[in-house]
Amino acid sequence: MMALTVLLSLLAWAMLSMAMPKHGNIVLKRQLGETGARRLRWAGMLLLFVGAYAVIAEKGWEFGAVYWLGIIMLTSMLWVLMLTRFVSGRPS
Repeated sequence: MMALTVLLSLLAWAMLSMAMPKHGNIVLKRQLGETGARRLRWAGMLLLFVGAYAVIAEKGWEFGAVYWLGIIMLTSMLWVLMLTRFVSGRPS
């Protein structure tokens, strides 16, 4: 269940960042409309909440919330590194 939460959180950060005009234009190479950006934001938030529910259901409130916060911190840093690598180009 923890691996599922990591994957959901990573996907959620990707969706949330692609909803921002700056990152969406660079990575997607096109301008997203307001409706598309709103849908990505909602989907990203929904995935974060589903991941929180999964961890809290497995570990309980005492540890689940702490695990979830740790997971979203680590996956956000991982996504920032991946996004930086993606934007800067591939090594030759």
